[in-house]
Formats: sequence, C-alpha cells, structure tokens
Amino acid sequence: MEYGERIEAGFGNAVIKLDHVSKTYHSKKKDFTALKEINIEVLNNEFVCIVGPSGCGKSTLLRMIAGLEEISCGEILMKSEAIKGPGAERGMVFQNYTLFPWLTVAQNIAFGLTLSKQPKDVIEDKVDKYLKIIDLEKFRNSYPKELSGGMKQRVAIARALANSPEVLLMDEPFGALDPYTKASMQLLVRQIWEDEKTTIIFITHDIDEAIFLADRMYILSANPGEVRAEVPIYLSRRRTLDLKDTQDFIRMRQILSGVMQGNRDVGAIAEIYA
Repeated sequence: MEYGERIEAGFGNAVIKLDHVSKTYHSKKKDFTALKEINIEVLNNEFVCIVGPSGCGKSTLLRMIAGLEEISCGEILMKSEAIKGPGAERGMVFQNYTLFPWLTVAQNIAFGLTLSKQPKDVIEDKVDKYLKIIDLEKFRNSYPKELSGGMKQRVAIARALANSPEVLLMDEPFGALDPYTKASMQLLVRQIWEDEKTTIIFITHDIDEAIFLADRMYILSANPGEVRAEVPIYLSRRRTLDLKDTQDFIRMRQILSGVMQGNRDVGAIAEIYA
C-alpha cells in the first residue's frame, strides 16, 4: 500500500503533533533559541524522518517528544493529550548503545517487562519473539561487551519494542556503524516497522537514509532549528537496497541535499514529482 493510499484507507489520524514548539536556553550572557515554531504531525503507522545539519536541534526535538526535555513554548500532543513527561507508549533508541553491561542480551530485552511485573511466560515469549526478529537467538546469553556495534543496536531496538510502544523514537541510531552494517540495519528497521505497525520518528543527518526509510520527511534548517520543508516520499512500501541506485532515488537525493544545505530553494522539491 502506497503512502497516499494509506491515508485514504484511514491511516491519517495524527498520533504525535507538535504545535508551534520552540526551545530556548537561558544563560546570564544571552538566550539561545535552539528550535523555533516547529509544526509537525505524525500519522498512525507512519515512518517519519526528521533530517537536518548538525546543530539544528533534531535530537533536542526528539527528547522533547520523549518527555525527557521541557519545551519553552508551544505544545506537544500524543492523541490530543499534552505530553508532560516520559511514558511507556513512547519507546526510545538513542545514538549510543545504552545497554546494561551486567545483563545478558535476553535480560536487556526483558528489562522493561520485568520492571512492569509482566508474567514470566509473557516475558519469555516476548524475548523469544524479538530475539528471532533481530536474528540474535544464538546470542541470548551473551553480554554487550561480546557484541558488535550493529548487534548492540539491534538489542536496543528489541528492548524498546518489547514494551509495545505506540511510537518508537530513534535518535540517529546507525550513525556510528560502518556502511554495510548501517544498510543492513536500515532494512531491518523497515521490516520491523512493516510487521509491528509501530509509528516511527527517526532522526538523521543522512539524506540517503531519510529517503530510504521515510513515508514523509521534515527538513530542518539551523540556528535556530526551523522546519524548512515537509516532503512526502512516494516510493514503494516494500524497499530493497537496490532502490538507492535508481534514477528516481538519485534525483530525489540531489534535490533534497541541495535544499538541506541551502543551495537550492524549497520550490525545487516540486521537481521531484514533475
């Protein structure tokens, strides 16, 4: 089902809405506005990428959606209810590998379920399910120090998903990986998204990654961070790495890279679908 068809089929309900959101840091010398008047909507079961140059406030924006950082102005809503702090309905995968080094892979995945006192059989079933999804069944009793970077990030994703969040927030989770591992992780997260029907908000500075992953992309400018453009990505729902070598993908990359870098006017985006 393509992007436009999904909206017509009833996928158009906003799960997350940012309404004129700003973030200002105060100091004795002067105030610094990191984000200004951000308006973003994320639909049910949508994969949204927020992309922009370093320092544009992407990670700050995601932390505010997660309830980990306060907003200065505006409102962030989840299903019409204001977000006041962290919640189990929003899972987070960070840039760094935030696994507990003293726990095994299986224990890391089970961590949130154990805290919420889920029945033992439920925990075991979910751990088995996500170990299979991330293809690490043979490593269930391994510790993080025994895993590669890509494997650690797979465990972090599984741990977040095991708590059944409605929205998965991902903060440049593949930024530290080598190109081959990064590509395989992109395929994995797309597959998980298709199978689990979880809404995903994904932060990246990589235009290629954003185009490949997203249903819709928001491009931020820097100093302060503002929404420069909103771009629907009309590509096949089923994506393979070969897509990156197609003329449509290359053309889209060239135009959107220029817009993000400020070398092309936002109006150039219309050329993508001309």
